[in-house]
Amino acid sequence: MKIEISAMELSLSISDLKRILDAQDGDTVTIEAFTKSAGSKKDRVVIRGSSPRANFVELQIHAVAIEPGGASFRFREIAQAASAFHRGKITVGRSPASTVTVISLGDEKITLKVPNEEFETIDEPTGERTVFAAGDLLSVMMDVIHAQSYDYATRRSLCGVNFEVGTDMKLRAIATNGRCLAVSARQISCAELKKPEFSVFLPHAACDFLLHACRGEKTTIVKFNKGGRIGIENGGSVGYFYSPQGSFPSWRKCVPDNPSLIAKFDAVKVENALERAVLALGRKEEIQPDEDDPDGEVTIEDANLIAHLFCSANTSDSHMDITISEVDDDTLPPRAKLPEFSTRVDAEVPEGVSVNVKLNARYFLGAMRVMWGTISISAGKLGDSEQLGAMLFKCSTYPDFYEVIMPLRD
Repeated sequence: MKIEISAMELSLSISDLKRILDAQDGDTVTIEAFTKSAGSKKDRVVIRGSSPRANFVELQIHAVAIEPGGASFRFREIAQAASAFHRGKITVGRSPASTVTVISLGDEKITLKVPNEEFETIDEPTGERTVFAAGDLLSVMMDVIHAQSYDYATRRSLCGVNFEVGTDMKLRAIATNGRCLAVSARQISCAELKKPEFSVFLPHAACDFLLHACRGEKTTIVKFNKGGRIGIENGGSVGYFYSPQGSFPSWRKCVPDNPSLIAKFDAVKVENALERAVLALGRKEEIQPDEDDPDGEVTIEDANLIAHLFCSANTSDSHMDITISEVDDDTLPPRAKLPEFSTRVDAEVPEGVSVNVKLNARYFLGAMRVMWGTISISAGKLGDSEQLGAMLFKCSTYPDFYEVIMPLRD
């Protein structure tokens, strides 16, 4: 096998593959090259990997196949070699009888030992195939992905995103961690459906595949007949993932029935207030920026904070008071009490309404970051009691997207 490829292209592809598979540094990755065949306009070079969670991914990469064949590497070693040559155009080659692979840039060479184990591809049976516009899938997924769960032990959560298509030809994405639920819908017309209705759950790895590997115009999702596996094809890249069946099928029961309007407010003003609260409470040192966007806004992922919302209306002044404070937790070691952050924002509140509710500040901020325009907040009731139930957030500019957040209890 011998290919020519940009070191940067190889480095990014390895990073994408490792992230999708949640692979370890010592796991095996394989590059395989196919020269032009009859009727083909270009060479085909793919990079493959698999994980202990039974996921398999094959990414098509931009490279020139000088000689057909394959070579295997450890993730850590091939990533270090690609990084060493920075932005140069490198050659990766291995003869069939060789136990090493040579990566070179001009006279400079790096030799990597070939792993002993053989890489096995996955041959899946046929199943139900559904084709979507890639942009539709990505759009609805990005709306809700902030609400997905990473806790596999929590029963009422989705460690990924559930996609549904109904007879109304709306593509819905649903994500929840058991305390907040995000739903986004998009009207579609070009989906190729075998049945009038379609539902599939994409776990974390499959969502990462859509996000980092799908560059074509159409995405095909295959629900295989056995084994609870799904396949995703896009732009020459293929992934097979284990997908638990029957994940959180009753999400509609979490949406409040006929909720009462509490207030309407501007999304940007409230988001800015929450951002200022994080900074004002001095948690900047403990809150790490997004590794993919180190200069971006601070996040509230590690801040254990409560948002107190008090809405009131009278003839002269309608407003919503927001107070952010730290959660009282006796299990934490003693430390100086952090100050509270308080602000008042203009709000349209129904006459006579006075509501005091506490929400997880992280969930509240997550909702505001993906909403635009005027936000309406409504609440259902807990059974026959007067206690407020799930809080429903909807935005004026995107009525097919909403978020449900459960209030905190004393």
